[in-house]
Amino acid sequence: MPPLSLNPHPAEGSMKPRMLAPFVATACLFLALACSSGREQAPSTRAPVPGASLQVRTEPADGALTVARDATLHLKFSEQLRPDTLTRATVALRDAAGNAVEGNLNLCGSKVTFTPAHLLQANSSYILSLSGAIASEGGANLQPQTIHFLTSESLDPKPIMAATGTGKNYRMTDSSMPGGPAFAWEEIVGTGGTPIWSGLNLDDSNTAIALPFPVLVYGTGYTTAYYGSNGYLTFGGGDSTWSNYSFPTGGLPRIAPYFDDLYFLAGSTEGAWTVRGSAPNRRVIFEWKNIRRCCYSATAVSFQTIIYENGNILFQYLTTNNGDSWGNGAGATVGLNKGDGTTSWLYSYNTASLADGKAILFTWVSYDTSCLDDQNRSRICFNSQTGDWKWEILSGPGAGTFYTGTASVRTFLSTTFLTNPPGSPTNLSFNYDSAAHTGRGTFFPTPMVMSSLVDSNTLNNPPSPCMKVGAGTGASPD
Repeated sequence: MPPLSLNPHPAEGSMKPRMLAPFVATACLFLALACSSGREQAPSTRAPVPGASLQVRTEPADGALTVARDATLHLKFSEQLRPDTLTRATVALRDAAGNAVEGNLNLCGSKVTFTPAHLLQANSSYILSLSGAIASEGGANLQPQTIHFLTSESLDPKPIMAATGTGKNYRMTDSSMPGGPAFAWEEIVGTGGTPIWSGLNLDDSNTAIALPFPVLVYGTGYTTAYYGSNGYLTFGGGDSTWSNYSFPTGGLPRIAPYFDDLYFLAGSTEGAWTVRGSAPNRRVIFEWKNIRRCCYSATAVSFQTIIYENGNILFQYLTTNNGDSWGNGAGATVGLNKGDGTTSWLYSYNTASLADGKAILFTWVSYDTSCLDDQNRSRICFNSQTGDWKWEILSGPGAGTFYTGTASVRTFLSTTFLTNPPGSPTNLSFNYDSAAHTGRGTFFPTPMVMSSLVDSNTLNNPPSPCMKVGAGTGASPD
C-alpha cells in the first residue's frame, strides 16, 4: 500500500476531521486529521532516545473473535506521536484475501482510530498492519505490528435509548418524564469540594477515593470509588478505558454518567468530590467540570454523579453540547453496569440523548416479600408497595432463568394481588396472604413455558436472596 500523507498544520481553528485525498486511487485508507494544531497540551520536552521502542495497544486486541461488523478500531500509543513521521508510515486494513478496506483514519496525540467506510463482512477474518516511520515526539520508534481479528454476525447495538422500567433492581426515570427527578445542580468545585487533578493536562487516568460510608452499587457496599478521567466511576478496582462500549459487559462495576474519550485541560478542567447530608441520608457527589472530548472539542461539558446512602444514583448535566458532532452524548455510554456480563441499566449508547439541565435517576428497588414454591419449582420476590417483582424459575422448563418487571398492585384485607398491566410481554398473576402466610400464582414468560408457585407456609421458607435497601447483599424476611 502506498504511504499515507498527514498534514500536521490544519487551518487555524479547525476542529473537525478534514479528509485528505490518498496518493492513488487504490490506497487502502482515507486519512483525516482529528486534532487541530491548537490542541491545548504541553509539548514534549524529553530528549530523543534513538532506537527506543514505541508501544501500541489496540482495541480489538490481537486475536479477538467477536468484533462487531460496524466497530471502530482504536490504537493507543505509549507516547505522543510526531505527526510528521506518519507521512512515511503504512497503515492498512485488509480481509483474509488481501483486499484493502477503505475508511477514515483519525490521529489525535497518542491515539489513532480507524472507521471502515462500509460494514465489515460477518464471521470474517481481517488483518490490520502498521509499519514504516511511526515515531513519538521523544524519538521512540514503532516496530512493525500485525493485528488479527474475526468479526461477529451482529452489529454494535447502537443507538439505544432505554424506556422507563425496572432493570435488575433499579428503576430509571429522567427529568423529562412525569414524576421524574428535578435538575438541581450542587456546585462543589471551588465551594468546599475536595479537588481531583486540579491544574493538570491529563488523559486516561483514574484515582482511588476513600468514601465516608459504604455506597451501594447493585446491592453491594463499597468503601472506595475509582474516579476516571473518561467520565465514569468504577468499584473494586481502577480503570482508564477510553473507548466506550455498550452495556452490559463483564469487568468492574461501573457508574457511567458520560463514558467517552475525555481530556482534562490545565487551567480549565476541574474534578472534585464531597459528601453532604447527615446519616442515614448522606450523599456523595462527584463532579467533572469543563471537561473536553479528547482532543479537539470546541467547548467543554460538565456533569455530576450523586450516590445516595439509600442506594439511589443521580446523574446531572450542567452543559452537554461540546460544539461538535460528539456533543450531548453522541459518542458516549450513559448508564450502570454491574460487571457480570448480563446485568446493566443502559440509558443510551452513542446517542445524543443528553441536554443542558437534564437529570437521570436510578432508584434502587428493595423487595419486602418473598415466596418459595413447596416443590422448589420457582420463587418470587416483590415489593408490596411499588409492584416491582423478580420471578426465578428453579426447575423444569426454563430452569436457572429469572425475570423482572413492575406489576399493578391491589390490596384487599390481608391479601396483596399482583397482575401485569395489559400489553406486558409477560403474564404474571400472584396473590399473597400476609395473615395466612401463603402465596399462589402463575407466570408465563413465553408461550411455551409456564411457571407455577404454591407456597403453603412462608414461615417454613429458608432465607431468600431478595435484596433490601441499605443492607448490601443479604436476605429479606418473608
